[in-house]
Amino acid sequence: MKLTIVLTILLQLLTQTIVFAQSSHDSKYMKKANEYFERSDYVLAIDYFEKVNKLDIISEYKLAYAYQHTLQYHEAVRVYEKLVNFNWELSDEVLLNYGLMLKSLEQYSKAGKAFQKYLYKNPRDHEVRDLYLSCQASQLKKLKKNKFNVIIEGLSFNAKEKDFSPLIFDGGIAFCSSRPLKKRQNIHNRDGYSFINLVKVSKTNLGAYTDVELLDKDIFSNHHVGPSYFDKSSNMMYVTINVDKNEVIDGENFDIHHLEIRTTKYKDGEFQRMADFELNNKDFSVGHPTLTKDGNTIYFISDMADGKGGTDIYVSHRNISGGWDSPYNIGEMINTSGNEVFPFIYNDSTLFFSSDRHIGLGGLDIYKANIRNNRVVSVENMGYPFNSSKDDFGMAIDHDIEEFKGYFSSNRDGGTGADDVYHFREVPDNVTVLVVDSLTKEPLANSSVILFDCEEEPISEGTTDDKGTFSTSVDLHNFCKVEAIQMGYIPKIVNTKYLQKEFGGVFVIVDLVKGQQIRMEGFIIDEDTKEKIPQASIALEDSKYVHLDQTSSSQYGHYQFIFGEKAPDQKMNLKVSAQGYLAKDANVDAANISMDGVIRRDVYLKRMIKNDLLEIENIYYPFDKAYLTPEAKVILNDLYRIMVNNPSLIVEMGSHCDIRGSDDYNIDLSRRRAESVISYMSARGINTRRLIYQFYGEKVNAVDCISCTETQHQLNRRTEFKILDY
Repeated sequence: MKLTIVLTILLQLLTQTIVFAQSSHDSKYMKKANEYFERSDYVLAIDYFEKVNKLDIISEYKLAYAYQHTLQYHEAVRVYEKLVNFNWELSDEVLLNYGLMLKSLEQYSKAGKAFQKYLYKNPRDHEVRDLYLSCQASQLKKLKKNKFNVIIEGLSFNAKEKDFSPLIFDGGIAFCSSRPLKKRQNIHNRDGYSFINLVKVSKTNLGAYTDVELLDKDIFSNHHVGPSYFDKSSNMMYVTINVDKNEVIDGENFDIHHLEIRTTKYKDGEFQRMADFELNNKDFSVGHPTLTKDGNTIYFISDMADGKGGTDIYVSHRNISGGWDSPYNIGEMINTSGNEVFPFIYNDSTLFFSSDRHIGLGGLDIYKANIRNNRVVSVENMGYPFNSSKDDFGMAIDHDIEEFKGYFSSNRDGGTGADDVYHFREVPDNVTVLVVDSLTKEPLANSSVILFDCEEEPISEGTTDDKGTFSTSVDLHNFCKVEAIQMGYIPKIVNTKYLQKEFGGVFVIVDLVKGQQIRMEGFIIDEDTKEKIPQASIALEDSKYVHLDQTSSSQYGHYQFIFGEKAPDQKMNLKVSAQGYLAKDANVDAANISMDGVIRRDVYLKRMIKNDLLEIENIYYPFDKAYLTPEAKVILNDLYRIMVNNPSLIVEMGSHCDIRGSDDYNIDLSRRRAESVISYMSARGINTRRLIYQFYGEKVNAVDCISCTETQHQLNRRTEFKILDY
């Protein structure tokens, strides 16, 4: 059974169990509000809920839910915030919907906390785990990259009402619209807008769009229509229809919640009478059709009983008799417990669709599924600028052209109306770099050019042609630096972050000065997560450990030292430290210099975690002895350097024995071994208060054995080093 049905029944039962002490007006308003809510007439339900002086907890939830489904995000968050700390039957639904609304408002940190709280009680809910991951900085960074190198443009025909689900048709665009183009407009009380019509626009010779008009004044005008598809192979239009159940509300509005698909032949410039689609069923909705180029496979959405969520995507194939086989669910790689809607099949192998559950920026995001042999093999988020924190949906691409361009719809901020149609197109080369001599202005051929994003990571590179130019395509919103390198010239970096970036792209001139400049640079990186570490301290020393210079890593973990025409020493050392990490010495060989005069050295730091073992070798002892071997002293010298570089570090030295000897004897032997370590470290100047020793005897073995080999005994005779504090 679908989540929405279960939720409605639960709300009905809960409502019946609460006794209201209200005025007669409040009782009347509550009755009307609940009636409208159960019919999904959320606009009317909100109107009556807001008239009640004091709402109970269930009515507060219904009000928030109604705000949510009329896209009043701020109001929904305001009411959900009143409910998040109540422990009651709908706590999970409150947290989930609260997080979804915050996500749509780009309040990702708060949304992540709401999803995290939900996951404490529902740790196996992988879809909400994806919602939680969507709110993390690393995921947001990926989702906001323009990986398809497209630009989008709003279109002049968009109105203040809803315009969505574009369809490339007959040399122009058809789309769904709630704008009032008919004399009598019914209002859909689920969202407060007029019933949807199919409309069309064409392009003039100048490239501008004509006025919007009804696609057909007779065939579609008496219906509340939705996303449609035109099959060129058969000249057949497949239309989503909201079926009128003839259940009159307040004498004028209809209860319209059942979707069906109708077909109509397009012949001699006119649509013929619509016919029922054979997969329609009175027990469930079907809608949002899209077909392969040959017209033999149809994808559509439905809320069939075997579905995974609110609406799932289904597939059916045409059989040899010309009819349609029984549809099947496309599978869990696409379908979730949420809503999968607005499918569009492109070149028979790529299915675009929208979902409110997969990892995304918020609301409905557009996804791309790759299909091979009728199987979904991968799904990816289309990312920015296709997606925003609001609803993005309804892709349409012309199958007959090679260029990646088309249309989609969105209710994102900055649009003209409630929903708008946008045009997108791929920009092949949107950055051109010209490298010239700073004095003569002559172009410098064969110059190396590297483009960097705003986190100082390379995103494109190449070589200038004989005219000194290099062209490429990158995400302009995440293009912040360009570096040019040429033998006999000093490399130069130009900051492009604040350059004016028009839709056509960016033109950057880099003028190089003759000369030589050596520099050292790299990143400070977390050894485990591989994330860049900002604000790390980096001290540069020569081969005799004499201090030469000091710097800090940028917010993206990058550091740099500039030397001039030569490096200060052939062998150098970096002392690197960062809050919460073990400081580290890193050797640098100036002989490892690139053509552009750069000595590159990345440094990986290990995060300190209390009670974790230090990642240095254990020290081992001869049988029945406590003295330090020469090999043990080498390891203790490493420990000494770690403790000098980390002056607040407190270490436990745990000494162990093998299983030979009595317990009392082994405890005493462990104590003597720990004392030998402390004596050595103290003699080198380490304060003994930073050295805590524990002697375990044979209680904690590295190798569990009874008839141990001598090698196994040796591994058990050891001292380990554990981080106690820092």
